[in-house]
Parts: sequence; structure tokens; C-alpha cells
Amino acid sequence: MNLGKWHIGRHVQYGSEFLDFRENLWLHSSSITGALFALRETYEGVGIVNPRFLDFDTMEQRCRTARSFGAADPGIKSVVSTVNLGYHWGAFSIDVHQKRYFLFDPLQLQSNLTSLKNAVRTVVETMLNMTDQLQFDVISRCKQMDNSSCGL
Repeated sequence: MNLGKWHIGRHVQYGSEFLDFRENLWLHSSSITGALFALRETYEGVGIVNPRFLDFDTMEQRCRTARSFGAADPGIKSVVSTVNLGYHWGAFSIDVHQKRYFLFDPLQLQSNLTSLKNAVRTVVETMLNMTDQLQFDVISRCKQMDNSSCGL
């Protein structure tokens, strides 16, 4: 694996940041964002939401940040991203055509799933012009059994 500079689309990512996906290492926003860019470049029609969108106060700032990585571009079939839930990451995926989204929390905590659902409903649905149109499911197949694996 090239641990140096990678060009994923127009974004630069360092291969060494992907080493964070090893057991007993904390995942940080750079490694998560790099993985999202890799997904977007690998699969056609995938848009990604900037995982930092909840870091802002106003809805306008949140929507602008969420859309900044191309999640609302024309031709997008599915949208994926992660949300930092305070020392823990959750994820969501949206099938735009079926108007359905999937929530994933490796810890399977109701409080985390509620936070993910609120993030999607208040910001992402608004950004995609799909307010109150999406149905949701919870992915429960992978459960984190320790404090380090994130359910992988």
C-alpha cells in the first residue's frame, strides 16, 4: 500500500491515514473522510456528505457544509456519510430513488440511533429536498463487542 500522497478525484489523501483502520486505534475525521472519498470514486452515482456538517450552529451552515462534497449533485443515486457521536462514529446511507435511509451504530445504542436519525432528518433531508419523504431502517447485523473495533 502506498503510504504517501494519493489523489482521490481532486482531493489529496495520505495512504498512512488509512492505517487508522487497524484494531485499537482511534479513527479520526481525516481517515473517515478519506474512506468516504474512496467510496465516491469507486462507485458510480455515490454522493458523500461532509462528516463535519454537525459542527456548525446554523442550519444554513450545516446544509452548506453537508453538500460541500457533492451529496446533492445531479445524478446521485445513493448518499453515504458518517457522524461523530462523541468519541464514536455512526453512519448512514440513503437510497435516493427508493427514498429510504439506513442507520448504523456499531454499539446499537438507541441514543446514538436517535442522534443519527435527527441529523439525517434535519439536515440531509433538507439538503436533498426530501423532507418527510424518507423511510428508515436500522442496520443491526454488526455489533461492536469491545471498545475499539467499531463493529468492523
